[in-house]
Amino acid sequence: MKIRVAIQLSPRDLERRLAQSPSIVREELTEAIWALGMAAQRKAKREVPVDTGLLRSSIELEKKPLRAWIGSTRRHAAPMEEGARPHWPPHQPIYNWVWRNRAKMGLVAPSGRAARGESARRKAEAIAFLVRRAIRRRGLSGRGYLKAALDDVRNRAPRIVGAVARRIAMRLVSR
Repeated sequence: MKIRVAIQLSPRDLERRLAQSPSIVREELTEAIWALGMAAQRKAKREVPVDTGLLRSSIELEKKPLRAWIGSTRRHAAPMEEGARPHWPPHQPIYNWVWRNRAKMGLVAPSGRAARGESARRKAEAIAFLVRRAIRRRGLSGRGYLKAALDDVRNRAPRIVGAVARRIAMRLVSR
């Protein structure tokens, strides 16, 4: 027994489907780019160094047709990503960081908790100065949290683009 299947496409039908293709392609590519942007944002938030959480919470995704950007407008975002050449950093942010992490730096009371009081503050000031001086001498190495997110997206992109091509084909055929 033979089975025969006829596939026919009239020239008018082909013209109509091809006329719809630019908007379909644009829609599908925009959705794919936004999906990649969201994946990059998630990866960047996982990779970013966290102290107060302000930098992590400031990583945002901006979406436009056929484009997606991730980034932060925080002042310390660029130095944390790319590093910084030797310079004297401002005192207060470094001191605040030292104070929040004083137990990790050995400023502990006999009870084992983070030390408090004027003596602890003076020691925190001295540690903050040493940290600032180290940045003045050596600079700051970048953490590359956005680069890691971009690398992750580059690895995912071929699979997503293949899925987009299949969805475009299915939408053109099913109309």
